Order: sequence, then C-alpha cells, then structure tokens
Amino acid sequence: MTMKLTEIVANIGKTATLRTAEGLGVEVKITDANLVYGSVRYKVAPVAGSGEAVVDAARVKIAA
Repeated sequence: MTMKLTEIVANIGKTATLRTAEGLGVEVKITDANLVYGSVRYKVAPVAGSGEAVVDAARVKIAA
C-alpha cells in the first residue's frame, strides 16, 4: 500500500485499532509517523493505559 506523505502526516492525532500478536484489538492514538526504507511506521499510545510503541502501519486500522 503506497501512501502519500500528506496522508501519513494527516493520520497523526487520529484514533486507531492496533492488532497485537495475540489477535487482540487495542484502541490507540497515533502520536507520530515516519517513513523507514519505504515503510510507514506509526508511534502509538493506548487510549486507556500507558506506554507507547512504534509499529508498522499495516498493523494499525485507522477509524473512519
């Protein structure tokens, strides 16, 4: 999936669902984004709870 830089930046601040390795869906907020060797990665933080992680954009489903 190819995304334009404007689309990537526009996603910062949006709420999304992150799929964990165990198959759980966790509601997160996108706090930052970057492009690493052609792959989009988002920095996310849980809406409820604590912590943050940098994950591949393919694992994040952005709420419409």
